[in-house]
Amino acid sequence: TKNEAMLMLRVLTLLVVLEPCVNFGLPPRLPGRSVSFRRPLVRMAGEIDSETSSSSSVEAEMASIMESLRKRTAQLEVSKATLFANWKYRKFTSRVVAALEDDFVRRCAMDYPLCALGTASGAVRLVDLRDAVVTNQTVFLKKERPAHPRFHADSNRDMSLLYGDYDGGGVTALAMDRETVASGGRAGDIKLWRVGNKRLLFDQDFSCGADVVVSSLVMGPTPGCEVFAACDDGSLRRLARVGRDRRWKETWKVHLYDDPNEDAAALSIAVVVDDDATLSAAEDTRRGGGGGSSVIACGSTRGVRCYDRRTGQEVTSLRWDTDAAMRSLAFADSYLYAGGMDGKIRRRKIEFVNKNQRNPLAADDDDPSGDDDDEARAAQEESSVLYATSEEVLEPQHTKPVVSLATREKILCSGSQDGSLRIWDVSEPSATPSILFGFGGFKVWMSSVQCDANHLCSDGCDGIVVLHDFANANTQQDSFAPIPLR
Repeated sequence: TKNEAMLMLRVLTLLVVLEPCVNFGLPPRLPGRSVSFRRPLVRMAGEIDSETSSSSSVEAEMASIMESLRKRTAQLEVSKATLFANWKYRKFTSRVVAALEDDFVRRCAMDYPLCALGTASGAVRLVDLRDAVVTNQTVFLKKERPAHPRFHADSNRDMSLLYGDYDGGGVTALAMDRETVASGGRAGDIKLWRVGNKRLLFDQDFSCGADVVVSSLVMGPTPGCEVFAACDDGSLRRLARVGRDRRWKETWKVHLYDDPNEDAAALSIAVVVDDDATLSAAEDTRRGGGGGSSVIACGSTRGVRCYDRRTGQEVTSLRWDTDAAMRSLAFADSYLYAGGMDGKIRRRKIEFVNKNQRNPLAADDDDPSGDDDDEARAAQEESSVLYATSEEVLEPQHTKPVVSLATREKILCSGSQDGSLRIWDVSEPSATPSILFGFGGFKVWMSSVQCDANHLCSDGCDGIVVLHDFANANTQQDSFAPIPLR
């Protein structure tokens, strides 16, 4: 037929063009010997049919995979939108997940399903929230030996900077990720714990000075790699796993202001990360943790200062239109939020300039030790930030110090000593955040608010921890129903 003839012509043309370079099973050309094309052509045509069939099969399989990916992406987008709607329209389930016997919760830190608790007696506990969620029963924790002193008479700073008129005693700072828990106390002591099977295993401890209070702790972007600590003597330090043995070491320490006698206590910390320059997780860990362009923002009694995360070099100082101390900080969607001792929440947009460039020497180094050479190479990278917008104040204001801020995508949570926990809509960066709802009835000892995509929890309820689950939007419990805020 005509089609067969055309196919034969194409095959012959291909053979003539490619035969000098590729042997398709044809016998070698010998002088005076004719070459039969019949059998090779049949075999070649079969190979073409096989290759065509195989190619069609691969294309069909790829099309099926892509279609599955599109459907899965669409499902995830619907799920994300539904979850945000639950936050926005107050749909959640509340339950008491943990209760202390003969003690009070003074700090909490969550990396779901685990939650670390710092108590008034100075103990540090770990609870698996799934034990309460699955069984729908409260996990009761017996009193344990303290890891930090309940009170410390030699502290040289007025504890009112942290607690106002209400010092509940015990642990003053707490942070965690899935590998490490860091706790701080009023005797200048920092303790690092490994996360075991539903329990904490002591790892190392550090002293920031006997007359110093550890006011804030924050984990670095990569789990188990670095911890940042602020103290009421105005110091900020970085602890990181370095060396071949991956032991914790203080890699830098700075004072927020030149004169250590100035009344400039460091009160709060936030990690400010430029998502566009984030390194891979493997490179992150090898170099001691953290993203690409990232700085540490530290709030104090005199404003906010930002430092390079790896070197401790000052990047910028953010001036605010207030004399109030910055008691809490949080960063989300390019905005830095600051909670003040005056009850106001302020924000400014943070924009990175001079983005970091990967150092070829560091990229080609296969030594996984994460030693000081890595730190030196990382120090060659340059980054700086600036605030690109004027200061905004969120309304309505809290009536007492804003002691904690937490964020998830499109949501800001704030906790205050006025006994309220508020949920803010920050889904439109160009618009001023609006309050969605809030919880009331917390005690004046509230100090921590924690949230992730699905959950919200805090201290401030004496010896219990209440978990609000927005992924399971069932009927709310009356005792923990949201309160209207105007």
